Parts: sequence; C-alpha cells; structure tokens
Amino acid sequence: MLALREQSALDTSLPNTTLAPTRKWTLAVERWALLQLRQLALRSGRITPEARHIATGKRGEFEALFFLRAQGYRMAERRWRTRGLNGDLDLIAWDGDTLAFVEVKTRTRHDFFAAESTINEAKRKMLFRMARAYTHSIPDWEKDPAPVRFDVVAVYLVRGKVECILTRNAFNPGLSASRVNQPSFGGV
Repeated sequence: MLALREQSALDTSLPNTTLAPTRKWTLAVERWALLQLRQLALRSGRITPEARHIATGKRGEFEALFFLRAQGYRMAERRWRTRGLNGDLDLIAWDGDTLAFVEVKTRTRHDFFAAESTINEAKRKMLFRMARAYTHSIPDWEKDPAPVRFDVVAVYLVRGKVECILTRNAFNPGLSASRVNQPSFGGV
C-alpha cells in the first residue's frame, strides 16, 4: 500500500494525490476538511474548548475512525450508548463479515506500558455487556448472527505525528491477537 506523505502539525495543504490511491486520498481530504471545520468552529466560538484530556480522547477516536476506514473497516456506530448501562462503545465497525467492537485508547506519549494494556477486567466486562445490548438491538440478530470480536486501537499523538496500532481479537481468550502497526495519515 502506498502511504500518504506526512504532514506537520501546521500543514493545512491537501495531500499529494500522486502518491495515494483514490480511496486513501478521499479519506485524507475528508479528515483534513473535518479538522479545518473544527478549528474554525473553535475560533468563531461556535463550540467551546474542552478539558485537555477530553479533547485528546476525542481526537484519538477521530484518528482511529479514519485509520480503520483506511484498513477497510465499514463504520456502523460511533460512541454508542444505551440506557441502563454506563459507558459507551467507542467505535462499532464491520471488518468483512465480522462485527468489530473497537475500544480506542489515546496517549500523548509512549509509556512503559502499551495503551491497550490499560483496559482492565471491569472495563472488559462493561464492553461485553454493551456489545450484547448492541447486538440485541439489531433486528433478526438471533436468526442470523455474525461473528463478533473486540479490537483495540492505540492512538499515540506524539510530537505532531499520529501513530495508530490495531490489535485484533484483543479480548477473546485463547485467540492470538494480530497487530497492525501503521502510521495514520499525518500530523496532529
């Protein structure tokens, strides 16, 4: 796969179209436009600034969404919630015929422990309950269920660069997790 050129944090130019296939270029333009619209809304006062940790988490989910789309995932839901259960499912997507519930962990530096290792047993149980509630909300799920798995995307926003690490089958006991380590589209 061809990679898009990396962009610095202040680079607002469009990606180089000669280096990327049409699909990747389209995703990069969409990502760039949404980032520009957010900056404009912040400057104009249409949205208020958030606490740094909240903004970092939302930015990580944003980057993970575009990273997964570039990997071929088809997005179904973002920040899905239901009554009666605390928490949310960061991203729900189809990877081929498999429904993937994706937890996103964002960090602004590389620590001794990987970001995905911070998901403890209580968080996993909450994710399982939320996933069960989501699948029960799908009409005819019981008649024709699809394979389900839990993935984790660790997003590192370090020194103006975005790095995404995908761990497939992160929560399935007895299954080996496969990792895809590829940089995302560019700068922060």
